[in-house]
Amino acid sequence: LVANSPLTPEQIRTELGIKHKVAAVNAKKIAMETLGLPITNTTMLGSLIKSAGIVDKESVIQPLKDRFGRIAEKNIKAFERAFQETELA
Repeated sequence: LVANSPLTPEQIRTELGIKHKVAAVNAKKIAMETLGLPITNTTMLGSLIKSAGIVDKESVIQPLKDRFGRIAEKNIKAFERAFQETELA
């Protein structure tokens, strides 16, 4: 489970009774502080990539630049910050 939550992964596991891997990041807070909007798509992508480990984080940077153009740097900053702040349990 990858959750957009201010709770820790342990708190989420306890509240929901989850026995599997949990990743948590406060994506809304990061988006508001970085983008100025509560849009969490790229923020959650950073969390997903960290938690799943299915692709190298660096491989996503150019597609983000291509997709977001002039506002790419803010989205990349939100992506990177979520990657760093995601907690795993």
